[in-house]
Amino acid sequence: MSYFLPPEDNSYSIEHRLSDDDEDKLPPDWVRKITTEGRYYYYNTRTKEATWELELIDPDTGLLMNSQPDSPPSSPFFHRQESNVWSTLSIMLSQSVQTLKESARLEKRDNLSQDVNGVIECVRQMMNIPDHRALWDLHQILLAAVDQLTLTAKTASLRETVSKVVSDAEEVELAARQFMMRAEEVEIQPVAIDWRSVLNVLMIYLKEACAPLLEEGNLDETLARLRSRHIRVLSQAIRDTVDVGHLLMRLQNAVHATEIEEAYHQIAQTVHEQGTHESSEQAEDSRTTRTLDEDPRTGEASWFLSAEVCSNELVLNTEGGVKCGTLHGLVQRLTKHDQLDAKFNVTFLLTYRSFCTTEELFNELFKRYQMAPPEGLTNDEIETWKEKKLKLVRLRVFNVIKSWLETYCNEEGDRTFLPVLSQFTDQVIANSMTFGADQLTKLIKKRMLSEDSGQIRKMKLNIRTEDMPEPILPKNLKRIQLLELDPQELARQMTIMDFRLYNRIKPVECLDKNWGKPDCEMHIAANIKALIEHSNQVTAWVTDSILTREEVKKRAAVLKYWICVAEKCRLLNNYNTCMAILSAFDNGSIGRLKRTWELINARSLQSLHLIRRLMGAQRNFNEYREMIRRVNPPCIPFLGIYLQDLTFIEDGNANFLKGSSQLINFAKRTKTAEVILDLQQYQSTHYLLTVVPDIQEFIKTHLQSSRDEEELYNLSLKLEPRERGEDTIARRLKESGLLNL
Repeated sequence: MSYFLPPEDNSYSIEHRLSDDDEDKLPPDWVRKITTEGRYYYYNTRTKEATWELELIDPDTGLLMNSQPDSPPSSPFFHRQESNVWSTLSIMLSQSVQTLKESARLEKRDNLSQDVNGVIECVRQMMNIPDHRALWDLHQILLAAVDQLTLTAKTASLRETVSKVVSDAEEVELAARQFMMRAEEVEIQPVAIDWRSVLNVLMIYLKEACAPLLEEGNLDETLARLRSRHIRVLSQAIRDTVDVGHLLMRLQNAVHATEIEEAYHQIAQTVHEQGTHESSEQAEDSRTTRTLDEDPRTGEASWFLSAEVCSNELVLNTEGGVKCGTLHGLVQRLTKHDQLDAKFNVTFLLTYRSFCTTEELFNELFKRYQMAPPEGLTNDEIETWKEKKLKLVRLRVFNVIKSWLETYCNEEGDRTFLPVLSQFTDQVIANSMTFGADQLTKLIKKRMLSEDSGQIRKMKLNIRTEDMPEPILPKNLKRIQLLELDPQELARQMTIMDFRLYNRIKPVECLDKNWGKPDCEMHIAANIKALIEHSNQVTAWVTDSILTREEVKKRAAVLKYWICVAEKCRLLNNYNTCMAILSAFDNGSIGRLKRTWELINARSLQSLHLIRRLMGAQRNFNEYREMIRRVNPPCIPFLGIYLQDLTFIEDGNANFLKGSSQLINFAKRTKTAEVILDLQQYQSTHYLLTVVPDIQEFIKTHLQSSRDEEELYNLSLKLEPRERGEDTIARRLKESGLLNL
């Protein structure tokens, strides 16, 4: 529900004229009007008050005797909002941008158009304010950012273009926050506008303005006259009906301009071609904005507004990306006032723990927020510096802190730092950015109370029971036997358990090969280690369940069963469990069981062949990598590939530039971040499957009770001893009955 649209029964039409006798009975300055639904009300043209009942107006003074909760708004077009409206708008905008980021991260290109419209709609609602000179420059910057976002969204078909959409959306958010801060400073509140009524009035006056076109013989004269005055006619029409101060900026901003333009063209198509050239020039002028490093008075670049990063603190590659830099230089790039590099920001926040601590990062951010102006500036230049640079830098710092709290905070290691951040928010940020401080305070409190690391702003699941497939239950849930379980249901329950572990993996676990460090440091990569352990247990269980059967036919039946489970996991996009089962088939204990494999039918072998080809390590898992890029969620990717890639990056690239202990190798972190993002891309979409506790308990029991690898291999040798070539031939002849002939 929009905060800025009035109820439908408050949609007002133009004034309804009374007879002369009736008008004489009305108190001074009062007229009667009618809503579009045909309901009468009374409106004071001087005080802008309105009421449904004539009896509530003092006949002598013309004042409204009692305020009514059910009274019409004080203006038929405008409705004042609650006092905390800017905070509400800020939250709405933040949520819209976050939704767009989530769609981009999951590569849901079909959702991008809708998400971009959500961001633009939030900006439109911000525009519903009275005209004010203090907002003009920021208003132009905001509109330019919206124009750029709209243009980029139209071409968002390629992966690199999607990242540009996210970057442009963040620029819109930054410009909008600056706009809202200025509006709060000058104490301007948005108003609600009933656009249906505005359009009704415009339609009436547009018809009047274009009526002369219908007259024959004076078309040229009429066109010449209308070109110079039709805008004044519209302005006068609105001024006669409502308080014009609320509308001028709205029309300029082209809020709901599409509807107005369509109405205009329906009536005055012949005027359109005459005004095309002039309109295009005006549109171009409205999109022209001053760059952030220009002096608004002279139009020349100001040295004190340029970036202050030294070449020895930040090194760029030929494509403009960051190659290496000091921590100070990287933080300056992170909070650069005149440029937003969304890819750099994500990479930095994903990987910063590999080259600095959280305390070191925030010390740099705190200094950046409280940066001092360069020496030697005049008072006017200091004001320009504050307006054009300091405010934007502070907004960048705010957005970095907000993103960190929402997505990158690690409860185990960062909880002790939250009070420090809270103190800085209350004592410093609150003095210059009230609504920003409020948001950070709420996020900090959520983090302090939260027991789960990772994202606070996760997608809320709206799951209905009917969306889930009905579980396939065995006859006796209390005494479950493996082969009595439907392979489909076993695959589902194993998928639920596997996804639970995969979903908990955090970026910090992927840094510095933390998953391979000693057990004393297990907490660093606890979730990756847990998923590795779970996969190894699945492999051991599959192996054990096959070797438990002494008869070769029973072993073949269990082997065939697990091939079916692996295929069901593949169809569920659970490639991690699928690979764990496949590993059991390929290990020494099962792979050598020639007599058992000979009894597997062609259909099962064909399914296994397809799985082997998909999950095969040929050409660095090329076929699997191609497939995983196209798969639709939900999905559990094979963890081993990502750990392999992260190991190659870690071992093949130095942490610092050669010959320097200060220049951090950020190109290495960029590669690492790409792998982490690939690993995380399916964590947000959960499986719509029903947990069956009895089956999951059955699975856990067998995972924890399987025998070790050496014991299983010895059992395999006992069941099917090694055979020489002639022994195999003799056995097969005997089994076929030919040896007795």
